Amino acid sequence: MGKLKWHIILVLWLAFCGMASAEQLYVNESGWWQEGGAFNASGAPIQAAVDAAAAGDSVFVWNGSYSENVDVDKPLTLEGEGADVVTVSAGRRGGRWSKHVFEVTVDWVNISGFAVTAARGTDYGTGCRQVMAGIHLNRVDYCNISDNHVSENNCYGILLSSSSNNTLSNNTATLNDWDGIKLLGSSNNILTNNTVSSNNEHGIWLFCSSNNTLTRNTISGNMYNFGVNGLGFSYYIHNIDTSNTVDGRTIYYWVDQQDKQIPSDAGFVGVVNSTNITVRDMTLTKNYEGVLFAHTKNSRIENVSTSNNKYGIWLSDSSNNTLVGNIANSNDYGIRLHSSSNNTLTKNTISGNTRNFGVFGDRISHYTQSIDASNTVNGKPIYYWVNQRDKIIPSDAGFVGVVNSTNITVKDMTLTNNDKGVLFAYTKNSKIENVITSNNDYGIWLLVSSNNTLINNIVRSNNRDGIYLDLSSDNIITCNWVQNNMRGGFCLSDGSIDNNISYNNVIENGNYNVATGGWEWQFRNYQSNHVEAKHNYWGAGMNSSTIDASICDYEEGGRGEVEFYPFETKPVPCAPEPERPAVTTTDAAIALQIAVGSRPHDPRWDVSGDGSVTSLDALMILQTSAGSTEPSPEEKAYSHLYEQMDRYESGSTLRLIQSYVGTPINPDDYMAWVYDNDLVILALIDRGTPEDLSRAKILCDSLIWCQNHDQDFNDGRIRDGYWANDLTDSTGENSSIKSPGTGAGNMAWTIIALLRYYEVTGDTTYLNSSKRMGDWIYDNCYDTRGAGGYTGGYTGWQPQKLEWKSTEHNIDVYVAFMNLYKATNNSTWQEGATYAKTFVESMWNESVGHFWTGTMNDGITINRDVRPLDVNTWGVMALDDVNRSAINNWIENNCQTTCCGFEGFDFNCDRDGIWFEGTAQMCISYQIGNETEKSDQYIDELRRAQTSANNSNGKGIVAACHDNVSTGFGWGYPNALHIGATAWCIFAERELNPYWGLNTGEPIPSDVE
Repeated sequence: MGKLKWHIILVLWLAFCGMASAEQLYVNESGWWQEGGAFNASGAPIQAAVDAAAAGDSVFVWNGSYSENVDVDKPLTLEGEGADVVTVSAGRRGGRWSKHVFEVTVDWVNISGFAVTAARGTDYGTGCRQVMAGIHLNRVDYCNISDNHVSENNCYGILLSSSSNNTLSNNTATLNDWDGIKLLGSSNNILTNNTVSSNNEHGIWLFCSSNNTLTRNTISGNMYNFGVNGLGFSYYIHNIDTSNTVDGRTIYYWVDQQDKQIPSDAGFVGVVNSTNITVRDMTLTKNYEGVLFAHTKNSRIENVSTSNNKYGIWLSDSSNNTLVGNIANSNDYGIRLHSSSNNTLTKNTISGNTRNFGVFGDRISHYTQSIDASNTVNGKPIYYWVNQRDKIIPSDAGFVGVVNSTNITVKDMTLTNNDKGVLFAYTKNSKIENVITSNNDYGIWLLVSSNNTLINNIVRSNNRDGIYLDLSSDNIITCNWVQNNMRGGFCLSDGSIDNNISYNNVIENGNYNVATGGWEWQFRNYQSNHVEAKHNYWGAGMNSSTIDASICDYEEGGRGEVEFYPFETKPVPCAPEPERPAVTTTDAAIALQIAVGSRPHDPRWDVSGDGSVTSLDALMILQTSAGSTEPSPEEKAYSHLYEQMDRYESGSTLRLIQSYVGTPINPDDYMAWVYDNDLVILALIDRGTPEDLSRAKILCDSLIWCQNHDQDFNDGRIRDGYWANDLTDSTGENSSIKSPGTGAGNMAWTIIALLRYYEVTGDTTYLNSSKRMGDWIYDNCYDTRGAGGYTGGYTGWQPQKLEWKSTEHNIDVYVAFMNLYKATNNSTWQEGATYAKTFVESMWNESVGHFWTGTMNDGITINRDVRPLDVNTWGVMALDDVNRSAINNWIENNCQTTCCGFEGFDFNCDRDGIWFEGTAQMCISYQIGNETEKSDQYIDELRRAQTSANNSNGKGIVAACHDNVSTGFGWGYPNALHIGATAWCIFAERELNPYWGLNTGEPIPSDVE
């Protein structure tokens, strides 16, 4: 009401005293003048006229071509002579392309009659990437944008950011690199009679926005013509009538409707909060969703064909609906049921999508669906049985789900490319026999399922665990071949007791640990109960020590022991032996590890047949791996890190990695943030192939080179960011430095990374460099005010001390100093670590269950303005005595969000978008808190982001789901591929606590150890 009141006052003021003196200004290509006044020459005449005008004035622009960027910061009317004769192209500022052509930052502005083109953008060294648009309304209300032609802008045609009560009418938006018209966090706007065509991404996209009105808009020829998505119910509420069209067909977007049928001429269908709606007999293509049901029940989708959409059919929080006779082909996602229950699916054909079919949710009701065998996945039936008994699943299955059933047999079939190969939920006295499951997330999953038998199955090459038991007991699991599953062979959690797991071949699951000779992990016991896994074969050359190193049983942390002795020394003959799968680049890496002696000899990689495994075998395998099986998400992520590292230099050249991949809005700036490179080092060391360790060495040596070649200081510090190129080829004073500040937290992460490499190699060069950095932090950031701790560091070329104290940075320093204590046995480091930890503990908010961000500049007053996610997830990773459950609950209640079609977590509590880096951190926090199902849920989302988020390349992870996801500190994360986010996703996939180099299930050290 307060804002409305001031708008009324402004209007009355303009009407009573301002409008009588409102002036008319004119612009031509060489200057501007006020009616009756002198001519003023200008190289940017539109901006000059805007600057000279007073609130309420009008600026008329005559025909011509203008190259400038116009910032409108006062209520004005800007009128061009016509979009056919007045062209405004983005100009340059300071030798750089600027971002928007018109940017409006004040209410009550009218812009009409212009052709607007060639918006460009750049990074001005702040680390914040910026959105570019032809016309950008930035946090404004009551503006009118009309009769403009907006084209060929390097991102958006027209963008509304957090702007409401505006009108967009009679505009044409075409050939823009991303979206024609995008509304981001913007509500109560009117879009009418706009033409939006041939944009490279979306035509009109309503994203995290609500209560907008769309009439008579013509949308065509875009990759995804029209879409609505965002966080929560309110973001689906809009007034979009049937005068809007996509590719010449009608948009039907119905809210609060009942007992109706969508006409068959639809081009887009969205049904929200409605009942008894029928969608039938139509083809829907090239939209964000083909058919969208949100909070809708007792409705029907029948004989609908969806293709080339982001989502073919999407049900969100929708129940008791019927899907019959639909075709979902060549979408990113075919049919997805999300947090929805009691839906009926019959005769649906799902094929050729990136992911064909999925049912997701967080309780058993979300899995209670009626899905019969008339539904097919890639031509094979879906068998989804609920409340059945005494039956055998037919062997032609393409998907198997068995829910709340008894005495069901699954046998003699191959199940691939599903969320789970075989799902048993609340099922008992049933059998899985002679089934091959591969390339699923999980091979076989038992949830609250008991007294079942798993025998003679081949479970291999699944992206997560081979066989997973959750609250499942008294099962017999024997004579199975469990091999090469990415996360582990077996995982037992939450009361999975009294299972007979024996006489299985459990081979090479997880990742090989050079130091222990074990595979991490062949077997994981995520519960307090003891488990027997006797008489299993654990692979060639395995002995008691290496088998024990391959089992994660958490004896020290109160988790149950896995008793594996006696074990078999030869493969168990009762288990079926799989055919040798097609070789991949991973096989080549394994052969190379064997050749250099970092992995035990295995004759299967002796492809030359000469009795030994050499680099020649690795080369032969690499040459034959073309066209082999799809790499795992983790492998793809490592591939992205390799590609980024070699983007400008290769070989042994000293260099750091550019943090972000440039986008139309966020072009390349060659910035290599030290913190991001520290994370990459930790990821490379953890996998530990010879090539990984070679690359980790280059990065570590590069950081030490930066420390030793700073022309201003020789005190052990390194800077926050450097140029991403050959460091030794720089010319001029400190020319390798790009961000001159020195943050205590960034230095601490570098210490952690260098010490991790020191642990692997024993080379004291890395220890000595770490000690110099630790000395710098202690000498320059030690603080006696308030609860003690360490200040933020220094900023700028002429270093200015940062007087505030960050909880997050003190967590970093605590871990770094504890690692220095471990490496040196010098108690000074332990005391310094405890000093940081004391400050961290003083920032704990016991009443709510979270850490505060730190202090203000006085070093005492708590900063309560921003409450970040990462200070809390990092507390879980770093501290042995923190209330993990309280922290995870607080983050869920304050940072959890749905946006851009993904579920995840925001950086802070404003929930304006998904921060994928923080979502990966939350997965690790869940793993440490033994909430693995929640971790798995969000790892699924990260994998989707890897393949389908805006600006994804199928390998790396973008920092955020859209640009400028706010932090609360005056900057935002970009929607750009980010090596830091990619590294954190690798940590989540590998279940690594990067602070300590431990599996997330292992106990966290204390400051007295």
